[in-house]
Amino acid sequence: MKLNKILLLSTIVISLLNSCTEKHFADSEILLDGAWRVKTSDSIKYSTSAYEDSTWIEIDEQKPLDVQGFRDYDGIVWYRYHVVIPSSVKNKAVMKKISFHLGQIDDSDRFYLNGHLIGSNGELGLNPADSLKSFAQVSRVYEMDINDKRILWDRENTIAIRVVDFGGGLGMNSPAFITTSHIKLRNLLSTSFNTKWKFIMADSINFSREDYDDKKWTIIDAGQEWETAGFPDYDGYAWYRQCFDVPKSLTKYFTDQTVLEFNLGKIDDYDQVYLNGQLIGENNKDIHSLKQDLNNNFKKGNSWANTPRRYRISVDDPRFHRHSSNLIAIRVFDSGGGGGMIERPGSVKIVSPDEQLLLDYSKFLSINKANKLDTVVLIKNRASSSFTGSVSYSFWKKKTKELFAVGASRIVLKPMDSTWFRISVPQTLDELHFSFKVSDAKDAVLISERKNIPFVLKN
Repeated sequence: MKLNKILLLSTIVISLLNSCTEKHFADSEILLDGAWRVKTSDSIKYSTSAYEDSTWIEIDEQKPLDVQGFRDYDGIVWYRYHVVIPSSVKNKAVMKKISFHLGQIDDSDRFYLNGHLIGSNGELGLNPADSLKSFAQVSRVYEMDINDKRILWDRENTIAIRVVDFGGGLGMNSPAFITTSHIKLRNLLSTSFNTKWKFIMADSINFSREDYDDKKWTIIDAGQEWETAGFPDYDGYAWYRQCFDVPKSLTKYFTDQTVLEFNLGKIDDYDQVYLNGQLIGENNKDIHSLKQDLNNNFKKGNSWANTPRRYRISVDDPRFHRHSSNLIAIRVFDSGGGGGMIERPGSVKIVSPDEQLLLDYSKFLSINKANKLDTVVLIKNRASSSFTGSVSYSFWKKKTKELFAVGASRIVLKPMDSTWFRISVPQTLDELHFSFKVSDAKDAVLISERKNIPFVLKN
């Protein structure tokens, strides 16, 4: 490598921080760095806002206490931190949640906010089964409702963490930050299918239509072979139908970029899934084009009986009724043995933005033709609909929290399309943080990530 202007600070290990600075970064995130204090004794009063901690020892929360003057100490230690949480954070809380990301803590912990216990991971003496169990490899994330009265908006909040160490490393060792919970939504918002479906052993494209009268169909419990549900020795075509409503608890979170996932469980052997008369998927593959014709090509090849079926569709797709009931119709072909919806269908859920958009940092640091360091991020749209939005980046000086360089660009990605985003790293003698965000067309932040630049770039 010819890049002689790079001074290596440490081993080149890129760590994802998912954070930002308190004073200068976007309203949706607050970095909790510097001004952490610790004390190696134990009292519940340490959790309260009124307690005076000015005499406590200041430490770096990103390093274990073992290397900060607490070598060979095992036992209980308290961390405290004071932070003002601006009410503007609420405007960025798409999911009406706020998360406290504390990183890994060695070994167990209890997390308090303003004297109130919010959550814990193990605790010596509280649960005998966990007394000697280390949670050192668990990344701590404690979530609260955005309207929780224990949060003091536009006022100072006291974070207190009671840590118990059983030996070896001690305490916090990762960056800590607060963010609105718009990043990790998977499995949080969903509505379940009814276990009972309309069922018929026949085959017609009319069975997919919304106006088809299925009152004479049999009611069957999904989650078992149709042979065990009273239809023995049958191989061939059959249809399942069910109407469902998407509750307001889901629709209130819909945006132009929202994608729904239908989890239908395992189906033996082959399937085609219709939504409101239109084909949306077959054999676990999404269908993006609008077509309604009945074809039998889907039952070729090996059986899909052991594959859970998941199909995705945008809420803006004309095949989905955003403001009224929807009809799902499943055409099944069984080639022999057991057949049907052999696993109980799960739910319709909102797909997390980080499941829709893939950020690839495998080429995060590279040397360009001008012999300068670049940051490179691959963005891939894994959704069944196009994505329109923007990406933005910021460089921050780690010690001073000073904003060093910024940039932004609009992006349009078709389904399964991808693009590289390349940024030259500014030259400076300061250690830098790099922040990268992806926002939708309405500038709501979908994904926010942060990395260390493990070099100082000389002039």
